[in-house]
Amino acid sequence: MKANLDAAIKLAHVTRTGDFVDLPGRVVTAVRLPTDEVQRKVEQVADDEMKLAVVRLLESGGTVARDELLTVIARMYGWGRLGAEITGRLRALLGRMVADGTVTDDPAGLSLRGGSPM
Repeated sequence: MKANLDAAIKLAHVTRTGDFVDLPGRVVTAVRLPTDEVQRKVEQVADDEMKLAVVRLLESGGTVARDELLTVIARMYGWGRLGAEITGRLRALLGRMVADGTVTDDPAGLSLRGGSPM
């Protein structure tokens, strides 16, 4: 079955990152919030969408404490608790954003480095 899925992805000229299939080069322009009909789990939200959420929150909030940012993102997606899975995923994402220069991490908190990259 995996081989069939891989072949279909190749034929469709799309990319796969983990469990997510997307168009090559597509830029994420919206953060999709939960509705009464649709609530997603953390594993159902692609990194690019969560990165955009971080950027937008830091654009509006300036420098934000790491734990506060984790809480705000979780609430925004409708996740009532910051369990190990959500915390781990968000901390890893923020770590990559610091490593790639998108976000600055200093004693005051996290902030955007040099404006919006997205």
